[in-house]
Amino acid sequence: MVQIFDNGNIFGPEVLDINENVLIDHFLASVKTVASISLALKYPTIVSVPHLLVNAYKNLLVISISTDYTFDGAEKVMFFLFTLVVDSVIPHNDNYIQHAKHIAL
Repeated sequence: MVQIFDNGNIFGPEVLDINENVLIDHFLASVKTVASISLALKYPTIVSVPHLLVNAYKNLLVISISTDYTFDGAEKVMFFLFTLVVDSVIPHNDNYIQHAKHIAL
């Protein structure tokens, strides 16, 4: 086959070399496009709802960290952030760790 003629358009024979991976890649690209548009418009769709929920949870965490309001998930995140700060400021030395445990008790 040299060329394909369809509705006034001429295509090369490579357009028929479509396998399952190509179809899956195009489908996933379309899903990402729909999710991006839905998120930009704040319009809930099946692909955008998980992202909207995660973004709402992140907003709750920011409010919780910056105010005195806490809940279980926020306390875990604050503990994680605290340990990150402590690990970055205090050198890893057993004396510092023992001193910190003594102060915490």
